[in-house]
Amino acid sequence: MMNITQNAISVTIAALMLSACGGGDSSSSGSPSPSAPISSSEFKDITVPSGFDWKGSSNQQITFSVVSNMTQVDGVNANIRGHHILKIYSMTSSSADPIPFFTGRTDSMGQIQSELRLSSNWQSIKVTTTVDGENCTSVTSISDLTNQINVGCDLVLGTD
Repeated sequence: MMNITQNAISVTIAALMLSACGGGDSSSSGSPSPSAPISSSEFKDITVPSGFDWKGSSNQQITFSVVSNMTQVDGVNANIRGHHILKIYSMTSSSADPIPFFTGRTDSMGQIQSELRLSSNWQSIKVTTTVDGENCTSVTSISDLTNQINVGCDLVLGTD
């Protein structure tokens, strides 16, 4: 009995769906006909320089290190050990985006490595962290980016 009821319902639904798919002309007689397609233009005089990159962004692997601006070891700014939260902001002109595009935590040596997607319209990136209440900031131009960026803090480190 249940099978017969299910079949009857299925047939009724299928019939309703098919009847809703009317045939013939669905346009109303009062609507205007579509205009003729616009012809496309050709750009014959455009020359793309060799090596031109069409992408709007690029990826770059960067290691960020939180370092002391006051303490050096073997002539190099010493890493500030510990887990620090880094926030990275994009910058256009002189203003930084108020929302970081990357937030991460350094390892126990004060470093973090990440592959960042950098937009071609950014002029620089701003990296911030706070160590012992001291705000530490680094601003690097996109054209000057290397695979290593130090975020300097004005802190004197004790010796081990």
